[in-house]
Amino acid sequence: MAQTSLEISSLRRDVEAMGSLPLLPLDDFVEYSDLCQRILGRAAEISAPSATRDGDDDAGTELRELGLALRRAGDGLAAAEVLECAGAYARVRHDARVASSSYNSAGKS
Repeated sequence: MAQTSLEISSLRRDVEAMGSLPLLPLDDFVEYSDLCQRILGRAAEISAPSATRDGDDDAGTELRELGLALRRAGDGLAAAEVLECAGAYARVRHDARVASSSYNSAGKS
């Protein structure tokens, strides 16, 4: 697994470790907010057209899994944004399965 995929996988584990957002204490919610900002920024960087051409083959799948983890945690807005980034990344990389799955999970057709 390439560096980008490992980084995304690490972010997903951080989200999963947080648990459910509605149940987080205020101190942890602030920490989650910082994590979410890092995730959204990194997802946008990874899915930028200039970055995807020479990108990591597994990054689209890892981004999709990260988006789904955000949804399970209760953050539907961040999940949709990350899933759209996953779809855009996969589309440029000609991975129709991941692109379709990501866009469908984000509510796009």
